[in-house]
Amino acid sequence: REDGHSEVRSCSFPFFLLTNKDLMLGSNGKLLTGNNGHPVSATATGGTDTEHTYTYTSSAIASNPTVALSQDGLILIALLRGGDYDTVGLPNCGPNVAHALARCGFGESLLNAARTLGKGGRLETFLESWRAEVRQELKTNARGFLNSKKAKLAQSKELNTFPNIEILMLYARPVTSEFHSSYSSKPTP
Repeated sequence: REDGHSEVRSCSFPFFLLTNKDLMLGSNGKLLTGNNGHPVSATATGGTDTEHTYTYTSSAIASNPTVALSQDGLILIALLRGGDYDTVGLPNCGPNVAHALARCGFGESLLNAARTLGKGGRLETFLESWRAEVRQELKTNARGFLNSKKAKLAQSKELNTFPNIEILMLYARPVTSEFHSSYSSKPTP
């Protein structure tokens, strides 16, 4: 939503739910988030045995050698594939490429910069070098997480402005109900 709140939206099952970070990966490869700081609960609908809800802890996701994703890596996937705030993401970036880039650590560096530099010139300067590193990885697959080199995606004009800074900041510094309640309970001067 545009006001900075995030909602969990329904998706096709099966999906993956990261319980203590409120992130869900739908079967369509889109990441859905609920930034309220509480576990999200979901129930499979449709009544068939083929629809299940799978839950994983953040430590299980981070320590699984084939997944190996942190919260920041999952947020990068949301930015690349589309999530609550932007349903498009980076055009032509599939779920396997998004996962590979997240495993390269690009999510951690991006979110760390967003949280520490904030919006403005310093973040924009960081993003120029970050984009160059992402392009280089797409061209070379130097870290070996991609299934092949992605030269066409590396040359895409959309990568020149990725990620949208406003959307990045919504993930980096989400406005939550706890945030609002802590400010609304303070007396006004």
